[in-house]
Amino acid sequence: MINIAGADFPSWLVCLIVGAIATAILRPLFLRLRLEPYMGPPLLVYLSLALLLSCVTYLMFFNRI
Repeated sequence: MINIAGADFPSWLVCLIVGAIATAILRPLFLRLRLEPYMGPPLLVYLSLALLLSCVTYLMFFNRI
């Protein structure tokens, strides 16, 4: 649990938000590099990228190993 402004949020929710924001930031980079036409179905690609970035964020900041 993370305390933000007096409210408790589960850590997975914070990671999900970070993954979605990072994906939104990376999309213009893919467009500028003209990679998007080669990546496949955009919905599947960007959902997978958001999930990957969320999991990486969780492992970096909330892993207790």
